[in-house]
Amino acid sequence: AEDADGAPLSGLARGGEMRGGSRPGAKKQESVVAEFNALLSSQMTAQRQYFETRQRELESQQAIELSAVAAQLKAATEAAARVQAALDAARAENDRLEREADEAHREEEVMRRQMQQLESINKKISGEQQVFEVQAENSRAREREQRRTRAMEVEDLQQQIHDLERFIKMRGKVKQATDEVDRQGSALLVTQGDGPTGRGGRRTRRR
Repeated sequence: AEDADGAPLSGLARGGEMRGGSRPGAKKQESVVAEFNALLSSQMTAQRQYFETRQRELESQQAIELSAVAAQLKAATEAAARVQAALDAARAENDRLEREADEAHREEEVMRRQMQQLESINKKISGEQQVFEVQAENSRAREREQRRTRAMEVEDLQQQIHDLERFIKMRGKVKQATDEVDRQGSALLVTQGDGPTGRGGRRTRRR
């Protein structure tokens, strides 16, 4: 048997209902049972309000944490975009240097042929030709050094992008784990809120 709020009535209350009016103390027993049921209902209402308030606090905290994670992910994504832009610029610069090197090589080839023609005409310019060849070799050495430097910069930028991608993936995994923990915590709160009550109207705690 249950009262108007769905709470179970004690044996005393049932006995009072079955034997109402059968003895002089029946009305007093009914009054005691009513007071007990009212107290039990009040305690259950207070517990329900507590758990509802606690659940709202946890949901608010979760929203704040998710907002912070989203901000970090946004910042990491923007940083990755900046690094990608720098990498694109470095690649474009490397392409420009390669074009200039090819053009310089063609110009060098033309000048070499011209020097050969001039050598056949006048042996006196051989000394100037040697100086030019030394300068050309120095220029090629500088170009090789520039290409090597650019290649190292591109490799370093690629490593930075790789590190940022790993960071973004790790943040995603952390977010998923956080969501799972929050769902488990909410399920536990709901389970505790629906559990049986102990003696005297107090809820039995799980251990």
